[in-house]
Amino acid sequence: MRIDINLLPSISKIIQTAEKELTELIGAPVILKVENRYKPLTSDHLQQLICASFNIHWHQMIGTTKERNVVNARHIYCYISCVHLKKTTVEVGNELNRDHSTVINARENVIAWLKVGDPMITAKVRQIEDEFLNSKLEEVQDQA
Repeated sequence: MRIDINLLPSISKIIQTAEKELTELIGAPVILKVENRYKPLTSDHLQQLICASFNIHWHQMIGTTKERNVVNARHIYCYISCVHLKKTTVEVGNELNRDHSTVINARENVIAWLKVGDPMITAKVRQIEDEFLNSKLEEVQDQA
């Protein structure tokens, strides 16, 4: 299941409309409170998912190895960090000990792979994205 972040403004609009209609119906101001009960998406969680998915360690991601498996993992990390975490290329570059231009190139490579429909890479990207985005849906446990 995928969550479309672009729906959030629509949800906000629905809440505002409901508040307005309830206020008119009741004749008194109504304010609806919506609690965020979901885990925030973090770089740490993405790092864990990528490393587990590629069976590598984080030190390999930030290291200089050019093994295809590690390079693909780095590229996908750059793509998901920029697209879903809204991080700048400089921020992602700093996390990986890379220059921002390397992050741009990695992100663009993944976009190209997805457009071409490379089956292995596309499946891996979608699997990691789904796991990552769905991890947000796990409700935060109340520590009472």
